[in-house]
Amino acid sequence: MIKKNKIITKVFKILTSPLFISITIFLFLQLQIFNLSVNIAEEGFFLYSAKQIALGQIPYKDFFMHVTPGNYYLLAVLFKIFGTYIAIDRILYIVYVVFLLITLSKIFNLQQKWAYFYFLIITFLQITPSMFFSYNSAYGIAIFSFFILQRGFRNGKWVYIFLAGLTSGLAFIFKQNVGFFIAFSFYALLILLPEIKNRKKLIFSYSSGLFLIVFFIFLCQ
Repeated sequence: MIKKNKIITKVFKILTSPLFISITIFLFLQLQIFNLSVNIAEEGFFLYSAKQIALGQIPYKDFFMHVTPGNYYLLAVLFKIFGTYIAIDRILYIVYVVFLLITLSKIFNLQQKWAYFYFLIITFLQITPSMFFSYNSAYGIAIFSFFILQRGFRNGKWVYIFLAGLTSGLAFIFKQNVGFFIAFSFYALLILLPEIKNRKKLIFSYSSGLFLIVFFIFLCQ
């Protein structure tokens, strides 16, 4: 009986948590409006470019592209697997927001009353008719990269810092200005925060992960 009560209490705690309520609200509302219209100017360009890659063409060489191609290659892979459907990028956006909310819950340890306020604001800001993943993907990668960096600061393990470097480079592949911004910000944190131990080792670990991605981009040219 005691064990059963503990299970009920745990389930009730999960169901009433800010994270669970926020995800539920987001899914309930976004799934009703995720497929209302098409943004030809931006979404159309993403879809067209991804389809060209899926057909075997090369960005910059065979068709115009003015940004780094991470989003297009990701969509192209999904098009190859599931077919060329507009809904793929929009469903990916829904998955992205759920992942974003979970990541933010790990980064910020707020009191429950503030957590409800914080997560509900974030949730309602993400509810947008016909929104697609490719528009915001780099920001999600940047936030996840910060989460990994934070873990590295807390436990002092270089592996986390190395992974933060990898994900920073990945953000650059998806959107170059976001990649530059988080790389600059993370270097500033690694250099300026007074409580960091083994500073040189952590900077080297971060740089190794970051430049591994940069080297990969160079090889792909």
